[in-house]
Amino acid sequence: TPPSAETQAAAPTVVELPPQFDTLNDALPSTKATVSQIRTLAQRTSLKELDDPSIRPELYCRLICGGKTKEQTQTGSLADSFLSWVQEHKDDLDNDDTAWIEEAANFCMKTILTETNNPNAVSQQDLIQLLRYNNTRSAPSSGNKRSMDTLVPCVASTLLASGIPLAATSVCLGQIQADYMPLTALQEEERWEAALSLHQHLYLLACYHLPLLVVHLDRYLPGWHGPRVYEGDEQTQGNVTERARNLDKQGQIPSSWLLSFLSGQVLGKNLPIDQVLRLWDAQFAQRVDSAQSLRFFLTLAVLERAADHL
Repeated sequence: TPPSAETQAAAPTVVELPPQFDTLNDALPSTKATVSQIRTLAQRTSLKELDDPSIRPELYCRLICGGKTKEQTQTGSLADSFLSWVQEHKDDLDNDDTAWIEEAANFCMKTILTETNNPNAVSQQDLIQLLRYNNTRSAPSSGNKRSMDTLVPCVASTLLASGIPLAATSVCLGQIQADYMPLTALQEEERWEAALSLHQHLYLLACYHLPLLVVHLDRYLPGWHGPRVYEGDEQTQGNVTERARNLDKQGQIPSSWLLSFLSGQVLGKNLPIDQVLRLWDAQFAQRVDSAQSLRFFLTLAVLERAADHL
C-alpha cells in the first residue's frame, strides 16, 4: 500500500551557500561575503595591498561591525544617532567637563596625525566631535568631572586616519571598545588597576619565554614590566629607596600596547600612524579572542628583538 501523507519523507531543505571569492577586492563590495571569508582573504593579502586607501576603510567596517559594509555602517541607526547628536550640540562647545578633549585633540593632530599618508585629511573638528560624543556615552554616572582620557583619543585618531567616514567612525569606535578594547571604556583609575593586572600577565609570559632578559631587567630596572607613567615622568623622580617603594610607577611599557593595541597615548611617545595602521590590519584579520592574545606576543617579540641592546 502507498505510504500515507504523515509517513512521506519531508522535502529536503536547500541551503544556499555563500559565493566564493578569490581576492579581497572581490569580496569587499559584496554584501554576501561573510566576515569569515573576508578575514581569511585579509590574512592572505599583503600589507602593501592593505595600505590602499580604497580597501582599508571598507575592510575595517566589515570586520569591526559584524560584516556591515562602509555604506551600511554610515547610514545605519547608530550613525544617525551620532549625526543627530552633532546637530543638537554643535553650539555647545564651552563645557569645562570636556575641556580636556580639545587638549587631547591638539596633541593627536600635532604628534600622531601629522605623519599619515592617507589622502583623506583628518579634521580636528571631526576628532573633537567624535571624542565629545564618545565622552557622553562613557561619562561617570555619578556626575563627577572626568579627567583626561589618554587612550581613546588615539584610537579615534587612528580610525579617522584609516579613511573611514566620520559617522561610520563613531560606530566603529563603539564596537572596538566593546569587542577589542573593552578596558578603554573604564575610567582612568579603574583602567590603571586593570593595566597593572595585564602587565603582570605579560611579566609571567616573559619569565617563561625570555627568562634571561627578565633576570637582567629585574636586577637593573625593577618594575620595568609595569605601565609607563608619562605625566610628570614620575618614574624618574626620587632616590633609590623611594623608587623601590613605588615599583608600580617605574614601568617602561606603554599601557596602550596592551589596552588599545599600540594606537598610542596622549602625552606619550607613539609609533608613526602608518605603522599603527599596519598593526591594526593584522589585529582585525584575527578573531576577537585571538586578537586579545596577539598584543601580548607582539610585545614579547619587541622585547626579544631588543634583548641584546637592553
